[in-house]
Amino acid sequence: MPGNFWALFAPLTPMSLVVSIRCPPAKWSPVSWCSDRTTENLSVTFACFGYISERTIWDFVWDAPAQGVDLVGRMFPPRWSYAGQLWKPLWDTINIATLGTALAVLLGAALAFLAAHNTTPSRLLVRPVALFVIVASRSINSLIW
Repeated sequence: MPGNFWALFAPLTPMSLVVSIRCPPAKWSPVSWCSDRTTENLSVTFACFGYISERTIWDFVWDAPAQGVDLVGRMFPPRWSYAGQLWKPLWDTINIATLGTALAVLLGAALAFLAAHNTTPSRLLVRPVALFVIVASRSINSLIW
C-alpha cells in the first residue's frame, strides 16, 4: 500500500504489522517530517506499544502511586533505635563487595591477557580455553536469573 498514510491509524497487532507503508513522494530535505522510514518507524512503535499493552497488568500500574506513598510514609520518620543493628551487616556488605570487585579485576585482567591474540602464551591451547571461560561467564547470569 504505497502512500496510504491512514493505514497507520488502523488497529495494529504484531501479525498485521505492515512495514511497506510509504510516504507520498516528496523532495527530500533534512527538515522533512516525512522521510522514507518515518511511517515504518511509527508503525513498529505502535505495534510494539500494542504488544506491550496487551501484556501489562494495569491494576499494578494504577496502584503504583498508592504503593509509593505507602513506602515513603513508612520510611519517615526513621527509627534510629534500629540503626545500631545495621552496622555489622552494612560492614559485611561493603567487605563482600570490595573483595568481590578486587577478585573480579584480578581474574578479568589475567583472562584478558590469556585471551588476547598478541599476549597469550599458546594460541592453540590457552587462548581457546580463556575465550571459553569468558563466554561461559557471560552466560551464567542468564542461567541463574
